[in-house]
Amino acid sequence: MRPLNKEEIRKLNDVKSDIFISIYIPTHRAGEAVNNGKDVIMLKNQVQKAKNELVHRGLPEVTAKEYLKEAYKLLEDTGFWRLQLDGLAVFIADDFFAYYRLPHSFEASLMISNTFNLKDLMPVVQGKGHYYILALSINKIRFFEATRHDINPIKTPSDMPGSLEEAMRYTEVTADIQRRGGNATGRVNQTVYHGQGAEDERDDFVLEDYLRRVSAAIFNMIKEEQAPLVLYGTDKIKYLYKSVNQYGHLLEKSVDGNPDEVKVDQIHQKTWDIVRGIFNEERENNIKKYDELAGTGKTSYDLARIVPAAANGRIEALFVAKYRQIWGKFHEENQSVEMHETRQEGDYCLLNKAVIDTFLNGGQVFTLDKDDLPEYSVDTDSVAVMRF
Repeated sequence: MRPLNKEEIRKLNDVKSDIFISIYIPTHRAGEAVNNGKDVIMLKNQVQKAKNELVHRGLPEVTAKEYLKEAYKLLEDTGFWRLQLDGLAVFIADDFFAYYRLPHSFEASLMISNTFNLKDLMPVVQGKGHYYILALSINKIRFFEATRHDINPIKTPSDMPGSLEEAMRYTEVTADIQRRGGNATGRVNQTVYHGQGAEDERDDFVLEDYLRRVSAAIFNMIKEEQAPLVLYGTDKIKYLYKSVNQYGHLLEKSVDGNPDEVKVDQIHQKTWDIVRGIFNEERENNIKKYDELAGTGKTSYDLARIVPAAANGRIEALFVAKYRQIWGKFHEENQSVEMHETRQEGDYCLLNKAVIDTFLNGGQVFTLDKDDLPEYSVDTDSVAVMRF
């Protein structure tokens, strides 16, 4: 299962096509709904609606069915339907098909437009506890991506050392290290160390060099992300790692101890206990900031202002109402926004555009019930805190 992160959102946003189909349905992990095929029926209904809309737009029925062929295959895959989480997102375009089983329950929906509906994914990538875990010792490195409900290992690049021994295998010893007992060939004897305090037996210089290489590799993998990174390790190795860390969202709080023999589910629980409060805190802090800055020109509830601001990377935090769609166009040449009460030819969802532009430009996005938006004086579907 592909992890759903910023890189994956960017890939979906970069797909080129004449037609984009986005389908969301709630699914079930077990129970009567699974046994009775409720999830299959729900997707089948959405695929049928998609076929009918494509035909209504002028596609021959055989062409519409061909466009949806991968979705039809998914309906027949009995093994797939036994392995669901809480929601399923399906994306179809020209020569493109992708699906995501997700720990978030969606309202059933279908959108056919000239972009994918990625707005509804935001609770998964920003609002439901998406974070990273680096469990590290001198003998083993494990890197994970997690949410409240899942934890998945991430394959690290081949140039990242998987242990201190591996790092030292190709590392030339400096003159300083040679004076401390390095051999004449400039290589260090390879030894595996065991126990919580084993790293004390190695010079800080060697450990720091090892961790610097790990940090550089981790940074290159997730440098565009905003998700928190939690360390799991002994005090010394965490201290040295923090001194060479390059990722801007490394948490100060961490898990203590040698993680080498700790099971994955235990790593998940220990780290979730640290990050669980962070996500609600971020939302509340941004709501407070909106209230404090209201009326200063650094906030807006006007979508005609929010859309160009998002496109130009000027939004720090964006709040949008769940499952709402506002149709129109953004004219980049003069930075104007055209909105329509009903969908017209060439229109796309402006809320979706504002959300994706904000997210990909490094802003935070929060999808809330309309009544929970931090603006009570006007009827609006979006409010924003501006960077400038």
